[in-house]
Amino acid sequence: MERFRVKMLVMQQIVRPFRGVSADERRDTRRAQLLEACLDVVGTCGIAGTTIDGICRSAGLTKRYFYESFPSRNDAFAALADELIADITEKILAAFPNDMMDLRDRIHCAIDSVTTLLFDDPRSARFFSEVIGKELLKDTVGPAEHRIAQLLIELILAGREITKSQHDRMQLAALVIVTGSVRAFTSWLDGRISISREDLVDEITEMSVAAARSIRSDL
Repeated sequence: MERFRVKMLVMQQIVRPFRGVSADERRDTRRAQLLEACLDVVGTCGIAGTTIDGICRSAGLTKRYFYESFPSRNDAFAALADELIADITEKILAAFPNDMMDLRDRIHCAIDSVTTLLFDDPRSARFFSEVIGKELLKDTVGPAEHRIAQLLIELILAGREITKSQHDRMQLAALVIVTGSVRAFTSWLDGRISISREDLVDEITEMSVAAARSIRSDL
C-alpha cells in the first residue's frame, strides 16, 4: 500500500504544471521542436541520411523525448508530411479571391502558392521532393502524391459532376501532374531548368489545363 502511495505521488509530480506550463503543453512543445529539427536535418542530409540521433541533437533533446512523441523515425516523417500537406492545402485555399475564377486562374493560383511555399523554405522543398512518388516511406507516410492529386482534382472540377470513367482519367492525369511538377520544380531549384519561376508556373499551369480539358472540354 505504501508503495502504491509513493507511485501516485510520483505521478502527481510528473503531471504538475511547471512554471505555469502543463505537462501536455511541454510535450507538445517538444514534439514541435523535434519536427522542426527533423526538417532541418532532412534539408541538409535528405531522408536517407536523417537519423533519430541527428534529430535529437538538432532539437537539443534526448531520445527519451523523441520516443515520447514518435514510435519510429518514419513516424516523425509521417507527421512532417501531414503538416506539410496541411500547409499546402491552406496556402492553396487562401490563394483564391473568389469562387468565380476560371480553370486556368484556379490552377495557376494553386501552383504559384505551392511553389512559393517550397521556394521560401528549401528544407520543405527537399522533403516534399523525396516523399512524393517514392516507395521509401509508403508504410507510414503513405501515398502523399494521391492526397495532393485529389486536392488538384477538386480545384479543377470546382463542384462539377463527372462520370466514373472521367474521374479515373482525372486521377491519372492529376498524379502525373503532381509527380512531374515536383520533379520539374526540384530540377529548377538545382539549376537544371533555366527558366524563371513565373515561366515554370505558367508552363505547369498550361499543361494542367490541357490535361483537364482533354478529359472534359467544358472545364
